[in-house]
Amino acid sequence: MRCLAERVKNASVTVHTETRAIGAGLLIYVAFTSGDSIDGVKKMAHRLTHLRIFEDAEGKLNESVQDHALSLLIIPAFTLYADTAKSHRPSLNQALPFKDAAPLFDAFINALRAIMPVETGTFGADMTVESTNDGPVTVLLEEYHENMDE
Repeated sequence: MRCLAERVKNASVTVHTETRAIGAGLLIYVAFTSGDSIDGVKKMAHRLTHLRIFEDAEGKLNESVQDHALSLLIIPAFTLYADTAKSHRPSLNQALPFKDAAPLFDAFINALRAIMPVETGTFGADMTVESTNDGPVTVLLEEYHENMDE
């Protein structure tokens, strides 16, 4: 599982004619790969909501999105597993197929909603995402699997 978390001043996603938006918070792109599990999804939800990438009173990155009572916008993005090491055309072989990734996405959203407010894109849909990055502060988080290097 990979998550790209961007600290934003605002963000929105439009699917067809429906727009979902947040003010300040985190815009999180998420993708799944072989070996990802419901337990891993729950751990990642905890990691993201406790990720200390917001300033404290002294200006240090020492507080989380929860500490500031902000929101999350979650965007499914299987292209986080794009591999361009051998070609100009990204290989997406490491991305989990739709039928296997969709339940993990749903579990991830449910785990996050148990903690704080969440808006989402639509799994498998074409989306337009807009955001104003804050900082910029952008962090890549990844769940480690023992067999990833095989």
